[in-house]
Amino acid sequence: MLIVIAPADGRVIDTVPAHTPASVRDAVDRLRDNSVLWRSLGVVGRVHWLYSFRNWLQDNRSGLTTLLSLETGKPEIEADAELALTLEALDHYRTNAAEFLGGRMPQASLRPGTAMQLGGRRLRAESGR
Repeated sequence: MLIVIAPADGRVIDTVPAHTPASVRDAVDRLRDNSVLWRSLGVVGRVHWLYSFRNWLQDNRSGLTTLLSLETGKPEIEADAELALTLEALDHYRTNAAEFLGGRMPQASLRPGTAMQLGGRRLRAESGR
């Protein structure tokens, strides 16, 4: 186990499991395998997932700000500013995705709504808000 310590006061925030080199290799292999699906989504599919991720960050902003503040020792206002920059970056890439990716379109069978597997959990992109 790895112990996460708050740098501001030295208290233990949480513990997280330590992984073996073999389990890290397995995770990297799964990510490589899923990169084929990610590439096949094309602009529309990737934008959809980025939008879903951005909305999750926004919906969980308060808790993430608190956690980031605890883990880094930064004041919450600075941690929140970092999250705001992250949201702006996601909006930038979402807005300019077609230009950045050269206008490639997704395959019909892998449009948003396709379920993806992550860490043993089946995920499905939600419709835009």
